[in-house]
Amino acid sequence: MASSSGSAPSLSEVVKEHRARRAQLVADNEQRKKEAVDSVQGTVDATMDSLNQGVATVWHNQQQLEVEAKALQQHVHRFSKQTGKWLTTFNKFSDSLKALGDVQNWARALESDMTFINSSLEQLQHAREQQAAAEGPVDFRFQISGGSDEEKPAAPSDGGEATSGPPPQAEPPPARQAAAPPGELKPMFSAE
Repeated sequence: MASSSGSAPSLSEVVKEHRARRAQLVADNEQRKKEAVDSVQGTVDATMDSLNQGVATVWHNQQQLEVEAKALQQHVHRFSKQTGKWLTTFNKFSDSLKALGDVQNWARALESDMTFINSSLEQLQHAREQQAAAEGPVDFRFQISGGSDEEKPAAPSDGGEATSGPPPQAEPPPARQAAAPPGELKPMFSAE
């Protein structure tokens, strides 16, 4: 502001002008500061909203995971009990199969023994029939400890009665052919 006389501005005018510019600068700075704070506050709010939304989503997911983990733990516990029951049932079934296998083995062994006894008896009968056909009656005696091989039934006298010893045996019915090869069982016998 120039004075009306055209001379240099006075000190009071310079101070006034300086104060006005300073007030204008302070007002401008305050305006810019307010705009910057508003801008930063908007950015911070947007960032916080985004973070809060992310945190809220994470918290919600964590709550759901905890609920599902508890449910899964209950399912695992029930499954464990069910598996234990299945395992017990399977072990009982396995033991039953083992017992059945033992019975089958016992039955096979018994059948084998009975087949051996049957074939031995058939061989004995066959040998007796052959001996009887070739030499006449045969006296079968098996050696028993403490027994005497010397005892033989007495031949019948003319009257048809035995003088001593056991009575003569009747002829047995014809037997089937032996199933086992000959020579497995060799009875001790003597011909009269």
